[in-house]
Amino acid sequence: MAARRAASHRQPTAGHDRRQIRRRVLQSPGWDRVHVYYSYQHEDSDFLVGDTVILVVQRYAEEKKQMYGKILSKW
Repeated sequence: MAARRAASHRQPTAGHDRRQIRRRVLQSPGWDRVHVYYSYQHEDSDFLVGDTVILVVQRYAEEKKQMYGKILSKW
């Protein structure tokens, strides 16, 4: 999946001030939004607009054209 636009969001995990959930919101052809998480092994700077990534789709809402998943790696 190639991202056309990306935004980074970091949220503290409940009860863990130091640990962060890393999330990206991507736009891809055919979908309004693709919400993906990535692991501690990656940094925000690892992902740039236009990068292609491999992700696992965990759920999707076809009527809303939204997809949720996790980035496995950059292609």
